[in-house]
Amino acid sequence: MMKQTRMIRISFFIVTALIIGAFWGGFYFGGSLSGNADSGIQIASVEDQAYFEETLHKIIQTRERTKQRLTELGFTFRDSKSNFIFASHKSCPAEELFEMLKQKDIYVRYFKKPRIDNYLRITIGTDAEMDEFLTVVEQYLKDTGRL
Repeated sequence: MMKQTRMIRISFFIVTALIIGAFWGGFYFGGSLSGNADSGIQIASVEDQAYFEETLHKIIQTRERTKQRLTELGFTFRDSKSNFIFASHKSCPAEELFEMLKQKDIYVRYFKKPRIDNYLRITIGTDAEMDEFLTVVEQYLKDTGRL
């Protein structure tokens, strides 16, 4: 039974990865879902523990640096250990920030729902993406007299 459970989990992981890859135009597997020779290498890279640990470490570093900078810019949020930050600014409404960021092709999530309508869900990207996000937000807060 234990072996069957592992096989089901591995199968679920691979199928999920293929679906995600198809949805994102092959992004997950570097653009190739055709089963060619490099597919095995790409799947093996997902199973590579060292690569996983390195990537995880980069995400954590970026998230922590982003949290620090958001705090300096006047945002509040609960401590996050995931790949996103659910943040609110003390004087700038979330919907306003969302619309401004969207105009600049920077996408965060905004939920127009009671109790969370003044929060943005900010997914952690690469260092360069987060630097651009933080620069744009900082400049907007300065330009609107909120910083």
